[in-house]
Amino acid sequence: MGYKSLMLSGYEADDMIASVVHHAREQGYLVRIVSHDKDLYQLIEDDLVVLVDAISKKVLNEKHCTEKYGVHPSQFIDYQALIGDTADNVPGVKGIGKVTAQKLLEQFGSLGVMYERLDEVMPVRIRGLLDTYRDDAYRSRELVTLKADVFKTMDFAEYAMHFDNPFLPIYDDLVHYEMNGVLRSLKAKALFDETQELQPVEKVSTVSVCTNEQGCSVLIDSDEMLERHIATIGMDTLIAFDTETTGLDYHNDTLVGFSFSTDGKTGYYVPIAHSYLGVGDQVSVDAAKKAITQIFKRKVIGHNIKFDLHFVTRYLGVERLPIYADTMVLAWLGDSGRSLSMDSLSQSLFGHEMIHFKDTVKKGDSFASVAIEDACRYAGEDAYITMRLYDVLSKQLELKGGAQALREAYEIEFPFTMTLLGMEREGIAVDVNALELFKSEVSKELTSLTETIHEACGTVFNLNSTKQL
Repeated sequence: MGYKSLMLSGYEADDMIASVVHHAREQGYLVRIVSHDKDLYQLIEDDLVVLVDAISKKVLNEKHCTEKYGVHPSQFIDYQALIGDTADNVPGVKGIGKVTAQKLLEQFGSLGVMYERLDEVMPVRIRGLLDTYRDDAYRSRELVTLKADVFKTMDFAEYAMHFDNPFLPIYDDLVHYEMNGVLRSLKAKALFDETQELQPVEKVSTVSVCTNEQGCSVLIDSDEMLERHIATIGMDTLIAFDTETTGLDYHNDTLVGFSFSTDGKTGYYVPIAHSYLGVGDQVSVDAAKKAITQIFKRKVIGHNIKFDLHFVTRYLGVERLPIYADTMVLAWLGDSGRSLSMDSLSQSLFGHEMIHFKDTVKKGDSFASVAIEDACRYAGEDAYITMRLYDVLSKQLELKGGAQALREAYEIEFPFTMTLLGMEREGIAVDVNALELFKSEVSKELTSLTETIHEACGTVFNLNSTKQL
């Protein structure tokens, strides 16, 4: 396409970007950084330097930073220094969370001023944490500050390109890899001559595998390709599985597609029922049913997989499907107080901001109207992140001494999913009078047990508080 690469061994990409931004601003350029990496928020400068989300095309400026994180971009380094980042081994100040960090920076403006006026910090507990972990705070600040001096000089003329039509040099590649959605878009914008026809190419015989550590989403849109790939998956293989549907009503909404991953890097998306003008190739219903049936003969993992089971059991016309594990349950067993959403877990455990549903599906539309290429990126990510969550959450639980909890999860919690599925599907009969009587009996017993526990401990505390317990 005419892009020139910029590489330098031994330096982080973020530091190189910061250095490019520094020289660009010195030379009077307006800068757009195509990334949603939160570490780059510190570079935002009014509308002179902005981030651009490549998926949603949304421009992330000072206003967006303030709305999302509650701090100005100029305070973002101090904000990260306070809360830390486990994904990048940044310790931060233990006990200081996002809300507290926002309030502190709103009151004092910066980390330096905060420590100069430490005696003004309230409550006393927060002041104590800041004093105890002072060295961690400043070390964290140094770790998260991007280096803007990687390059002494920068000649942007060397990186000029053919802006009239940057896609022209790769037209043959777009045709070869069947990027039909991109080609249709380019033709609609008159970037290619209408006389240029799409040439048919042979379907690739094997499904590609990701080599990018960040993860990749791969589209499987033919029956032959799907059948061939499923056949390569061993029967004892762990498979992260996720569905995309027209809505959340599992009685009336329908399956649009499904995704799966076996390695935590590659997420495969299989479109079934996308519906819009110019929709591309999709897998047939018969092939999809056969593939899903084969997948559930392996060890299937999901995140809140009960939701997915509602749709796939109805799609297949079966009552039950076996599952191996549910990462949402594992997350709860490890820390019942944290957010259990996949987006939150991905951010907190991997520092990875996932593609948001609201940025993928337009308001008022359903997933069926999402372009297959965009759906693939969104759904594939769900699958490979689920696989990563399984690996990390299982290890975390074991390290916390939760081997027994893990065993009970496999023996009780995960199998109980099928019971809950049946209850939600069929409904349950309730004897109100019996339950009222039981409630009264349990209430009395709980009161007695609570008093006994407080007496044995020699103090009164909230039994419902995990921390106090």
